[in-house]
Amino acid sequence: DSDRIKVFTEFGEIDKIAFCHLPDKALELACSGRYDFVFYGHTHKPWQEKIGQCQLINPGNLAGLFFKASFAILNEGKLILKIL
Repeated sequence: DSDRIKVFTEFGEIDKIAFCHLPDKALELACSGRYDFVFYGHTHKPWQEKIGQCQLINPGNLAGLFFKASFAILNEGKLILKIL
């Protein structure tokens, strides 16, 4: 059902969680103080860093391209970054 699909261009947000593709935009979002978590991709490198009260996270990639396969799970505000 196409009216239920939302396409995010530069970034998206749900409650106090933001997500985007590029690391520079992710850093900007994390530094804004508006989010508890910011997720990004692009580099495929698993990464987790705390900026103020925000967790900046690149979950990596499941395919294991460039780095070991990895993913992130956010469960009730608790982050698990799993590198296989």
